[in-house]
Amino acid sequence: VMAVMLAVMVFLRHTRTKEQKAARGPLAQSLIQKAKSFGQSFNQVVSAQLIISAINTTLTATYILILLPLAGRPIPFGVTIIFITFVAGLIPVLGNLLSNTVIVIVSLGVSPGTAIASLVFLILIHKFEYIVNSKIVGARTDSQIWEILLAIILGDALFGFQGIVMAPIVYTFFKRELKSRGLV
Repeated sequence: VMAVMLAVMVFLRHTRTKEQKAARGPLAQSLIQKAKSFGQSFNQVVSAQLIISAINTTLTATYILILLPLAGRPIPFGVTIIFITFVAGLIPVLGNLLSNTVIVIVSLGVSPGTAIASLVFLILIHKFEYIVNSKIVGARTDSQIWEILLAIILGDALFGFQGIVMAPIVYTFFKRELKSRGLV
């Protein structure tokens, strides 16, 4: 609700002329610059998450639409599950858990063996994805793999799910700020 209210306020805000913008005080100018920097960090991490979700969806689609039918164990609602995998994959960590749960439950409807095979496949690709995730986010944000993983672990320990989602963004923002000041 608060986000919707904020979006409406931003949409209806009064636009300023160049003279009015130049007349802003140093605090307002600094806040605007920091908001732009945070927006850039957000954009970098979200675009990386989009690539990660596409990779996850491709691997999952290969499993659901090719490997399972070849094994004689096709699962129902394959295309829907792939769509859920992509959309849920846009949410770091929790999205994978959500899509994995759906896949294993639907696989259980086929057979317990299919559910176990799906679970093993998903565990393997998601362990692989943690490395790929950190590599992609790290490359986009000029960070090392271990830095992003550490930020996610600390975010989880300090703030739970919200910390997991925000950790790469906040870390990228603070690292960019420290670099701009020559501290890193």
